[in-house]
Amino acid sequence: MRNLYWLDLSGNQLSGPVPSEIGRLNDIQFLDLSTNQLNGTIPGELAECQKLISVKLNDNNLTGNLLGVIGSMPSLVMLDLSKNNLNGTLPTELGNLNMLEFFNLSHNQFSGRIPSSIASMKSLIKLDVS
Repeated sequence: MRNLYWLDLSGNQLSGPVPSEIGRLNDIQFLDLSTNQLNGTIPGELAECQKLISVKLNDNNLTGNLLGVIGSMPSLVMLDLSKNNLNGTLPTELGNLNMLEFFNLSHNQFSGRIPSSIASMKSLIKLDVS
């Protein structure tokens, strides 16, 4: 499955953590695991998927900090992590997402300030951190 381009498993009753093996999907561009019962943290291996354009992990039970490795995904245009239980502060590496247009972090437990590096996201059309 190394050549998998699009993976949509949304709206099922998947549970457990997001598998770290997802990092082996070298050609994946669209990942939608939204509206499931996934838990645990976002695996750092996700950053190995350098061609990712869209990541939807919203409406799950994900916990932990938002990893700075998310900022090392240069092709991301859409990132939806809303409606989880993510916490901690937002990493400054988010400012590295130069292609990002839609970014939804709403309905989580983040604290602290929004990093000033987000101002360098020139393509950003919608940011929701409510």
